[in-house]
Amino acid sequence: MAGQRWLSGSAIALAGCSVGSVTLPESEAAPAVTEPFTTELTQAEPESGAIAQSVGSIPAEDLDELAQMGVPIVVPSALLAQAEYSGLVVVADDPYYQDYTLYYRMFSEDSALATCFQIEYSSGGFGGPLPMNQRAIAPLAIAAPGQDYFVYWTGDEPPSDDSPFPSNTVFSDWIEMPGVEGGYRLSSGLIETELVRACNPLDPDTAVALVESLEVLNP
Repeated sequence: MAGQRWLSGSAIALAGCSVGSVTLPESEAAPAVTEPFTTELTQAEPESGAIAQSVGSIPAEDLDELAQMGVPIVVPSALLAQAEYSGLVVVADDPYYQDYTLYYRMFSEDSALATCFQIEYSSGGFGGPLPMNQRAIAPLAIAAPGQDYFVYWTGDEPPSDDSPFPSNTVFSDWIEMPGVEGGYRLSSGLIETELVRACNPLDPDTAVALVESLEVLNP
């Protein structure tokens, strides 16, 4: 099983880091989180070797910044029809450590809130506790052979010494790709920034489907 990277504190992704670029959503109130939103995933058709529609129109300047990191850009090739790309955070000022986070938002007529998730890359620093709930992921096209990966989630219970994660959090193992230092994962409800303000978390079924669809983007 791949290890986990656990960073304590409320600003899990950004504590002590510099931000390369951030695209903020429109300002909105932060009502109470409702039930996780579920809907059917759709498979995007590749265009000219790129998973053009699946990435939710990542701007060219963000793709350029990601390309400068020198690691593959991993995106879900199956996305909800209502999903859209909403921003990028890059940490690349440390010669021994770098990461990026792609932010996505999904919308439903049944909820006033968006459902948000992230695709993360980190060059290292894995390890830490895991929630009790878990589900195995089917073998992944991007992963090294012989590795077993899981999606983990928490329920409505508040954080505790046994489970320090926020309520209604879901995330995958860090997925290792042959020839690439570090790993990739999906998360939802784990990161606290303006980019996920007033968001519902993913449900575990949708999280598993998204992780199983991860592919390398060739812009």
